[in-house]
Amino acid sequence: MRSSLFQERAAGIAAWLYALWQARALGQAWRDSPFDRLGSVAFLLWCVPVLIKAGQRLPMRTVWFAVGVVFSLLGFVSELNAVKYGGLAVVTCGFLPPTRASWVQLAGAVSWMPALGWVLSSAISSISLRLPNLGDLLDPVTIVNGARLLIAALTVLIALRPPAFLR
Repeated sequence: MRSSLFQERAAGIAAWLYALWQARALGQAWRDSPFDRLGSVAFLLWCVPVLIKAGQRLPMRTVWFAVGVVFSLLGFVSELNAVKYGGLAVVTCGFLPPTRASWVQLAGAVSWMPALGWVLSSAISSISLRLPNLGDLLDPVTIVNGARLLIAALTVLIALRPPAFLR
């Protein structure tokens, strides 16, 4: 039993390191784009439940490790960073126990992905063009980064204290 747990964890760590390496463009996006500046903080916050649960010797979703590696490979072949980031999210969530809350955690991965900054900044620009007086009050960078951290924080709360219907 102990060696199989060790093998599962070793396979998961190897898959995670591979997915992280494939998603290395995240660092540049987080550094260069003002809309993604807090993406690294959101990623670290989003990883808190995984770090807590991984140390508790709970069962993992080992199939998710393989699925995440496949996503990373598809992202590499297609040169689509979003697919690579999805692979990293799937592999990371593979360390969580098999509950419905892990699906919420997976959905919360959008909090650290650059696509969130692109979508929200476009939406805010559209709103400020339609409502010029409101546009002066809306700082798109602050709103996007605030939404990013809010999504990550809510995901952490749900993952650590899931409601009954998500257990």
